[in-house]
Amino acid sequence: MAEEERASALVKELRECFNTGKTKKYEWRVSQLENILKMVEQRENDILSALHKDLSKPQQEAFISEVSLTKGSCTLALKELKRWMMPQKVKTSMTTFPSSAEIVSEPLGVVLVISTWNYPFSM
Repeated sequence: MAEEERASALVKELRECFNTGKTKKYEWRVSQLENILKMVEQRENDILSALHKDLSKPQQEAFISEVSLTKGSCTLALKELKRWMMPQKVKTSMTTFPSSAEIVSEPLGVVLVISTWNYPFSM
C-alpha cells in the first residue's frame, strides 16, 4: 500500500472514530492522556535515542524539552480536564433577551498538526 493510501485509510479510521461521539466523553479523554503518559514512561529511552539520532539532540535537552514537557502537559490536562470541559456561561445581548448562552469545549474533528521541526515529540 502506498504512503498516500495508508494516510487516507488512517484519516478515514480517525473520522469514523470521531463520528461515534466517543471522543467527547471525559472517560475517553482521560484514557488517552493516561495512555500517552504510560507510553512516554515506558519508551523514554527510545524517545531520547530517536531524538539524538534524528536531530543530534543531547539527552538532557531532549528529556527537558520533549519528555518532561509532554509528561507535564498530560499531568496538567488530567488534573484540569473536568474544569476545562465544563460549559461556561456567557452574557447575551439585550436584543436576544431572555436568552442564555454558553461555551462548550469539545472536539470538532480530525486535525492536522503542523509544528516546529526542532520539538517533534512534544508537539
